[in-house]
Formats: sequence, structure tokens, C-alpha cells
Amino acid sequence: MPRILIVDDNYAVRDVIRTILARAGFEVTIADGGHSALKALAEQKFDLALIDIEMPDMSGYDVCTYIKTHRTWRTLPVVLMTGRPLVGVPERVQSVGAAFLFPKPFEREALLRCVKTFLPSGGETGSEAQS
Repeated sequence: MPRILIVDDNYAVRDVIRTILARAGFEVTIADGGHSALKALAEQKFDLALIDIEMPDMSGYDVCTYIKTHRTWRTLPVVLMTGRPLVGVPERVQSVGAAFLFPKPFEREALLRCVKTFLPSGGETGSEAQS
């Protein structure tokens, strides 16, 4: 079962994403900021990270940069998320090595498509494998 790390300082956003992904059969871990994300990464292996760009303790850019320069985590696909205007953001997302920029707010199907696109396994969960 693919493991996904969700990093967002907004409880409501984290909870919506967690609920959608858990119901789709993914194993989900949530972190409320950059420092807790790095702690989770040190304790568990993930297949994908969804990280908000704007957080009070560390920006999503900083978290992504740390992941992409860390020997153990550098191959982890990172999707950065934002609800802000996109002027200059796509270029910065690309420069830190993120796989994709996912806009908020979002629809359930768009989130699932995004996750399945960037998971190394193509997003197959155990329930899909048995179908």
C-alpha cells in the first residue's frame, strides 16, 4: 500500500486530504509543518509527499530542498501545494526539484489523479490490485 506524507499547517486542509486518500486505500501520515515533516521522514519511508508551500516554521520550498539534497530521500516525489496566486511560483517549484505544483482548492478526483500520477507504483493500492 503506497504511503503518503501530507504536510500542511492548516488542520482542515490536512484532514480533507487525509480523508480522501485514506478512503482511496492509501496509507497516510500527516505533519503540521516542515520540522514535523522532517521528523516523519526520518522515522518512516514514504512513496510521495504533498507539501504546502506557505507554513510558519519552514516553507514547502525549504522542505523540498532538504528532501532533494538528502541522500536517503532525494528520489521521493514531492508535490507542492498552494492556494496563492501563481506568479513566479511554477519556476520556483521546478527550481527546488518538486515534481508538480498542485493548486488549492481542489476537487477529489483531481487530487487522486495527481497522487496516482506521481507515485512510483502508478498509485495502485492493495484494493485495486485485487480487482
